[in-house]
Amino acid sequence: MALVLDTVLALLLVALAWRLLQVADLFQAGVLFIVFGLLVAVVWLRLAAPDVALAEAALGAGVTGALFLNTLAGTGEHPREAGPDGAGGGWPAWLVATLALVLTAALVALVAAQTGAPGLPSPAPAAGGKLTNPVTAVLLDFRSYDTLLETAVLWIALLGVAALGGAPVAPPEPPSPVLVGLVRVAVPVMILVAGWLLWQGATDTGGAFQSAAVLAAAGILLRLAGLPVPPVDGARLRPRLAAAGTAVFLGVGVAVMAAGGNLLAYPEAAKGALVLTIETAVAVAIAVILVALFDAVGPGRRPSR
Repeated sequence: MALVLDTVLALLLVALAWRLLQVADLFQAGVLFIVFGLLVAVVWLRLAAPDVALAEAALGAGVTGALFLNTLAGTGEHPREAGPDGAGGGWPAWLVATLALVLTAALVALVAAQTGAPGLPSPAPAAGGKLTNPVTAVLLDFRSYDTLLETAVLWIALLGVAALGGAPVAPPEPPSPVLVGLVRVAVPVMILVAGWLLWQGATDTGGAFQSAAVLAAAGILLRLAGLPVPPVDGARLRPRLAAAGTAVFLGVGVAVMAAGGNLLAYPEAAKGALVLTIETAVAVAIAVILVALFDAVGPGRRPSR
């Protein structure tokens, strides 16, 4: 049965990739991209890499898919239509919101199923500040320069989009009360899941990128429901939070150098605390950047010139 499942997954990935290259309708391409990302997440799970599977499901399929569909809505090719209850937003927005909720539920189920499951290595408790999760150890310790540059690239991308874009315009029609109710229930749970993933990142499945994806999905759902997202809406707070990931990353590196070490070569006694500090700042910064990018590419924009 395992061989049959792997064969079906491989064939589906090839078929979806070919369809993505051939389809002419951009909206269909966006939806196919989301499905492709979910299948890739399943493949990573089959390869016993739950951390990568979480990141692919949340970032590669969920948040990136929402950015694609929102960008498409901003082009005017698929105008916002009234839903069945007469509310604005139309079925594309409902589809994005539903997919985000499904991805979040799948994320929780995936983590619950994989943590401590038979056949997967159970990490030993952290001792002396060491990182027992190999993914976090590689990203934040062995190849920390790459992660620092990735965080900086996202921040620079937001600066570029902000320089080209205009001010957001509120949607002319109120969202559906059903969507608002669902979001009010889902978002607090998503924030708790994000915090848990961040805390687990040092010793088990999770980390800054997975936590940031869940936080960004919560912010996007709030935006679709017409509810405020305080960290992103604040004109002064948003740029500071967006730059916090890169700033804290560099600050820790410089502090280590000032203490007589090398850049980003964490001392063993404080490694756990320093990495958790970096991951917290990176998670918040990435989430704020992704929601800000979602705002920048959607239909509710007023040109700056």
